[in-house]
Amino acid sequence: MKSITILRKKIKLFDIILGFCFIAVVLGFFLFFHRKSESVNIRVKVTDQDVLYANTNPKTWYANRFKVGDTEMDEFGNVISKITDVETFNVSSDTKVVYLDINIKAVYDNRTKLYSAKGTNLIFGNTIRFNFTNTFFNALITESPSTINQKDYSEEQRTIVVVQRGDQNGMEPEILEKIKKGDTITDSKGNVLAEVTNVLIQPALKITQTSWGDLLMKEDPYYKDATITLNMKVEKYKGDEFIFDFVPLKLGQPVPLNFSYESIWPTIVDIK
Repeated sequence: MKSITILRKKIKLFDIILGFCFIAVVLGFFLFFHRKSESVNIRVKVTDQDVLYANTNPKTWYANRFKVGDTEMDEFGNVISKITDVETFNVSSDTKVVYLDINIKAVYDNRTKLYSAKGTNLIFGNTIRFNFTNTFFNALITESPSTINQKDYSEEQRTIVVVQRGDQNGMEPEILEKIKKGDTITDSKGNVLAEVTNVLIQPALKITQTSWGDLLMKEDPYYKDATITLNMKVEKYKGDEFIFDFVPLKLGQPVPLNFSYESIWPTIVDIK
């Protein structure tokens, strides 16, 4: 008791102020560097595991492996990531675009105002690797808590006219004649990405030369041309327009039309 009294007498106002300053510095340091852990939802696009082919879409057999409810665990058996939704659609006869909604355990950095997980900031354009029970893959982050309210992104419906010339690649007329008004292309959720509103099938035109050297436009006796009018979902970001996730909406651009019964690549000739 006597020692406490002596100690109190030795403590001056300066010592008290210094003590409070020290506590404030420690508290401020903690608050500044504190990283809060929580579960957040992100959306990713599955890419090729080789970074040199990150723009390559997965093969259909591989894309079909992704399932809602599949999980990734840490070394202690705790779930750190879980697939909550899967969205796919064909971009060719043997490849698909795959989007996954994933609930992931992340930490929030007060300094950068960013979430991070697995050593990666959860921001648009960053790649992240997952090792789920059924699949191992790389993914490109397209949505996260920091990008979920993108003001420069919008979706709309546009009318697009495409032409498939049968004589250019030896496409059999029966293939083009299968396309009918009302045919649709959908994603895995049944959302309509493109709908055929009109189809015009006519003999293919080709240039021939007479024995005198004159050039004439003639109808091909066998091959057909198809002019297809489509109502399509268009994604717009900062003035650039895209269809089927990655195809630029521009005249002269080939378009992958993957119906349930066939796959063709006609060319855009008009945008309305």
